[in-house]
Amino acid sequence: MENTWFLEYRNETDRVKRDQMLKLAEEEGEDKRIELRRKLFGARYDEKDGQQIDYYIRGFINLKFLKRRFYFPGEKKIMRRDIADVERDWQFPLCSGYGDIGDEALYDELYNLALLYMELCEKDKTFNSVILGLFSITKERREQKIGQDLYDAAVAVPERLDVVDELKIMTKAFTDAYRNRYPAEAREIFATG
Repeated sequence: MENTWFLEYRNETDRVKRDQMLKLAEEEGEDKRIELRRKLFGARYDEKDGQQIDYYIRGFINLKFLKRRFYFPGEKKIMRRDIADVERDWQFPLCSGYGDIGDEALYDELYNLALLYMELCEKDKTFNSVILGLFSITKERREQKIGQDLYDAAVAVPERLDVVDELKIMTKAFTDAYRNRYPAEAREIFATG
């Protein structure tokens, strides 16, 4: 299987197209990397009561919530449980059983999550407005705002909760995705990375 397939799959944010890409790859032959991506796909996407669910987005929102949360002394144990929930949403335990292949697949899914988040923010009218939606923010301001959100999740939260090593794949994936999409803005926001 060519690496170009994996790059295309990583960069495709539409779940239906991703599913079709996986089906085509599975028809071409058996491969541990494709098998793992099918498992990740099944664990990432769900549908309940007619609503589509993306557990990677849920994990990202929970991670962002941890940035805003006020911490009392001794509360790090509770925060670590919250991080463990995010890791389960993102299938860290499943991927760790696959070694390097698992790290590669997890990186690709988290990179894809960052791309999806950027696309959603670019289209969201509330995200792109100020003062009760009366004024739109500039393209540069939107890119900075998206970058700050990704920075908070990728760098600030792991540092604050002492889980930098545990979440280093996420940090790299989010940073790379942002830098590839907005190279000029990334110099400012991810200057430390």
